[in-house]
Amino acid sequence: MWLEELRRVVMPGGLLILSIHGEFAFQIAEREMRAGGEDSVSWRRSLEHHGILFVADDAYLGGVFPDFYHTTFHSPWYVFSHWSRWFDVKSYLPKADLGRQDVVVLQRRADDEETPLPLQPAIDRESSSPLQLLARRAVERLLRRLASKEPADQAPQRIPHVVHVILEEHGRRLRALEERTK
Repeated sequence: MWLEELRRVVMPGGLLILSIHGEFAFQIAEREMRAGGEDSVSWRRSLEHHGILFVADDAYLGGVFPDFYHTTFHSPWYVFSHWSRWFDVKSYLPKADLGRQDVVVLQRRADDEETPLPLQPAIDRESSSPLQLLARRAVERLLRRLASKEPADQAPQRIPHVVHVILEEHGRRLRALEERTK
């Protein structure tokens, strides 16, 4: 619902830059839970299976923020798969916001442009082949490794002003790759 509203208020061709809790922020939450004697296994399973985890019982509960303001974690595959219904996902930048949150750069399509099929639909673990599950786990492990590789104090502190140049290069590379696979 909120992505639909953002699409409504952003003009066609407009860029939207959002920060989200991705893998690195989730790893921090897992460590804090374990340090507090809590079990984070169910959270990890839910995030890996659904690609999104909404935590209603968090530090914001009973605070100054509205009741709907809570913590949500997103897997990159979920962002690409689900958010592409409303926007073109131009870039996913792990830990690009203050070394903790991931940054997603979205571009609104024109109203008459087709919505692409999801890049990676959620895998039904019950009916998936062992190879599909193995590939998913390998990608998830790689993303976790990438998210935890760079110390927070060395991570970029803000999005550089040349982000449009980077996005154009990403687009050029993706178009070249698509051409080669046709």
